[in-house]
Amino acid sequence: MSSSNAALMTGSTAILVLGMHRSGTSATTRVLNLLGAELGANLLEAQADNAKGFWEHVEAVEIHDELLAAFGRTWHDVREMPEDWLEQPASYAAIDKIVRLIRRDFADNGLWAVKDPRMCRLVPLWQRALERLGIRTTALIVVREPGEVAGSLHAREGWSAAHSDLMWTQHSLDAIRYTHGMPRSILSYGDLMTDWRGSIRRIGEQLGIEWPNQAEETFRNIDAFLCPEDQHHRSGNPTEGAADAVSTFTVPQQLYAMSLNVAAGRADWSQVSQLDVRYLEMASLFREVTQQKYDLDDLALERINHIHLIEREFESAGGELNHFRGLAAERASHIELLAARHQGLVDALAQRQEHIDNLERHGVERELALQSLGGELQATKATLVDLSTKQGQLIQTNEALSRRCLELDEALRQGQEQESTAFAEISKLRERCENLSQAFELTFSRKWLMRRLWDVTVKGFAAKDPGA
Repeated sequence: MSSSNAALMTGSTAILVLGMHRSGTSATTRVLNLLGAELGANLLEAQADNAKGFWEHVEAVEIHDELLAAFGRTWHDVREMPEDWLEQPASYAAIDKIVRLIRRDFADNGLWAVKDPRMCRLVPLWQRALERLGIRTTALIVVREPGEVAGSLHAREGWSAAHSDLMWTQHSLDAIRYTHGMPRSILSYGDLMTDWRGSIRRIGEQLGIEWPNQAEETFRNIDAFLCPEDQHHRSGNPTEGAADAVSTFTVPQQLYAMSLNVAAGRADWSQVSQLDVRYLEMASLFREVTQQKYDLDDLALERINHIHLIEREFESAGGELNHFRGLAAERASHIELLAARHQGLVDALAQRQEHIDNLERHGVERELALQSLGGELQATKATLVDLSTKQGQLIQTNEALSRRCLELDEALRQGQEQESTAFAEISKLRERCENLSQAFELTFSRKWLMRRLWDVTVKGFAAKDPGA
């Protein structure tokens, strides 16, 4: 859409796909998608009970569940919505959320669809949002034989047939009642599976929609998608084709037969509206009983939750008990270890006491030895005093000897100096003797001369030596 249509989406058409759970709304929505109706990108994932997908917008389902919860309802609740529920703050908030969802996910789509069985009860919510955006609103109501729906829900949820029939009736009549005045059409799951082309052509005419995708490839894809083996829990209920015998059926069977007649053009919507009036009259009879049943269910659920809480507390207490038992076992083991250590310490203490006793005995012996040593010490001290006295005397003698050594050293030095002088004179005398020997050699004989020289030398040296 252009920016000028940011507030309004007047060129857009919405298809509200309505119908009871397990009635074929998923398969129908996928066919509309293949024909060109946008569903958005955020869809519920397929599950085992619906392997080909639910084709439901995740956020739309969340908005529905939140609103039902705000009014104390669930998706499988058979009670009517509270009086004036549409004028409550929770509903206003839900409408705002729907508006934001549409603007975000479908602003650029001329044709789109949204599907959720919960929406049968919440059509007025979507009408408010779509009117605010100026979107053309249409509705496609999908019905399936009530017995087949009951069989499918029993297999998936374990429900009774009575519960399923009541929900089927309520969802179908709510969808028919709330879509009054808007372009709408009815499609049976059986017709979808046996003649989808004719059914889609009729639906397009009744809703005023030209399907965007009508190529042969699209038709082949739809043929491949709609597999007869996917139609489980088929019923032999005589409502199929029994347009003239509706008075003999139960209310769900009558409503289903009337829906088939409307789809086939054999009846108009007013006949279904008459049945809706009868249902509302009957519903007023069991409304109080139904409320009491849900009150009892709430009480039972509260007590079950309380029992679960007690069980959890019991399990928690059991866990704590086991924990404390484990601690007790650990502490018992620790006590045994401490006892062993204690015994070890007692033994060690006994050994140490024995050692102390030995030390004490040795101490006495040592005390006696010390006393003996004390006497020896006194004698030694006396000896030391005597030795000290003698040491003093020796020191004095040593000092006197030291002084005498110094005097001798000085005399020796002087003697050495005199000796050096004497040796120098002797050298001179020898030199003179040699000279004289040469001079008197001719006159005296050598023997006489040497004797004479020796006498002179010795006498001269003796005369000069002061220590001689």
